[in-house]
Amino acid sequence: VVSALLHYSLLSAMFWMAVEAFNMYLAFVRVYGAGIPHIFLKYSLFAWGMPCVIVATTLAATMTDGYARLRNGICWLRGVAFYVAFVAPVALMIILNFIVFGIVLRVIVGKAHKKLGRSDAHSTLRRLRRAVGVVILLGLTWVFGFMAVGEVKLIMQYLFVVFNSLQGLFIFLFYCVMNREVHKALSHSAVAKERTAKTSLSPTRSVVTESILSTVVTPALKDA
Repeated sequence: VVSALLHYSLLSAMFWMAVEAFNMYLAFVRVYGAGIPHIFLKYSLFAWGMPCVIVATTLAATMTDGYARLRNGICWLRGVAFYVAFVAPVALMIILNFIVFGIVLRVIVGKAHKKLGRSDAHSTLRRLRRAVGVVILLGLTWVFGFMAVGEVKLIMQYLFVVFNSLQGLFIFLFYCVMNREVHKALSHSAVAKERTAKTSLSPTRSVVTESILSTVVTPALKDA
């Protein structure tokens, strides 16, 4: 059970990276989400459903013999099941991620040649840096997992675990902290809230002023 859950979790993480690669393709190459209704639902079905199919197929094909306790005490895949049900899907996702990155990089560089303005050049460079950061996020961390053999096995395993656990932070940095569009959206939101607060406060002040005038000034004028 533990090995099957671990298998499913790692595959899910890898398939979500493939989703992120496709999302990057939509953001840089196509109009975001164009012609794809319920896109997040389809992302979820793919990233959570495909690993479930692979794990279920592995269990059905090997009758649980594909999962076993290894010599180091870890419950994990063994034999042919390891290469077919884990190495092959992960390698395929990594290759697809780098193919998508190549397409995105080609589009960005092509746009850079067409745009000669300084502001356009800076914008293109920012997008290029973000794309490089994303491809590191999408594939390089799993390269450490494939390199975890021989004398450097322990070091690569530590790097693999650390970088994969920090993927959420990397996504936040690349898409929020380093994204000027997010900064502008937050600024506009803050300004809009401030204006709304001032607008809602003005009628309140008017009502209070009218109340004071009606209760204090008007009786005084009548007495006079």
